[in-house]
Amino acid sequence: MVTTEKLYERVEAAYGIRLKTHEVVKQLPDSSFVAKLASASGDAYALKSLFEPPERQRFIVESERRLAERGVPLARPVPTMDGELYFLFEGAPYVLYEWLPGEGAPLGNPGDLLRIVELAARFHRASKEIEYPEGVEAFGHLDWREEYANRLQSMEQWRERYAKARGKKRLIADAIPYFAKAGSLALRKLNKSAYAEYAAGRSEPRTLAHGDLHNMNVLRSRGEMALIDFEDVRYDAPSKDLIRIHSMYQKRRAFEERTFREMLQRYYAVHPLSGDVRRLVEIDLLFPHVFERTLRKRKYKKMSEQDVAFWLEQERRRIAFVKKLFFGDGKSFGKEGSA
Repeated sequence: MVTTEKLYERVEAAYGIRLKTHEVVKQLPDSSFVAKLASASGDAYALKSLFEPPERQRFIVESERRLAERGVPLARPVPTMDGELYFLFEGAPYVLYEWLPGEGAPLGNPGDLLRIVELAARFHRASKEIEYPEGVEAFGHLDWREEYANRLQSMEQWRERYAKARGKKRLIADAIPYFAKAGSLALRKLNKSAYAEYAAGRSEPRTLAHGDLHNMNVLRSRGEMALIDFEDVRYDAPSKDLIRIHSMYQKRRAFEERTFREMLQRYYAVHPLSGDVRRLVEIDLLFPHVFERTLRKRKYKKMSEQDVAFWLEQERRRIAFVKKLFFGDGKSFGKEGSA
């Protein structure tokens, strides 16, 4: 556990401020630490550590600083008196941020979704061609070809493990062939795409992805919105953030073709993409990331059998719509995976 009093003394020394109050907001050993601080002069701050290696923390905070300079609304990191963006305490890097007031953005209707998607598009657009200081390591996502293959294997292993299960696990096991066929098609399309050139940065400037774009990582205050919690930021295609926020919107809600189309239209209106990158986005939307993640993270454990049946049907509808919209023939995979 963090020795908080000594930590706060270190903050005062590093930033030349005198603290009036401090409150631990979150403290998970070796995972994350967040505290709200108030200085004697009345300024409020958030002190955070992800207990990441310094090179990863530096990439995160340098990304945040440069995004803020380009007009992306977010909590700005505060430099120390030595001009550094983080300091070390008991071997872990800590960052002091401006405190942003507000609460998580709503996500109750299509308009809420579109406003967050527009913010994401502005962020992605601003992240192109960022120049980092010498020595900052740029972090990217796992190669999609490897990721897709691993996820397909994960689904098959889950099916084998629960082949004789009953109830909601039976429903999921019976649905796996359908989603595996969608994933296999996505992998074939990926292998024929311009992904290798894009991932290597040889085709056009890459964009950053937030990595955990859900509405509680978007603060709303006085009608304005700002992004927070960039701990998963990395170089990746925009689809990763679109998949995440749409999955949060669709929780316990029937799939809406019109809203899905509007989400993509709003995104492209703010951040146009080349044909090759749009194709990568379409391929990634086809892959059953949400389905596989629900199995891997055991999210279904908190769902009733009725909830699982409803969720599976909505995921099938979403995959079928993406396939029909972007990949030509209207043939489905069949409810249980048959072509």
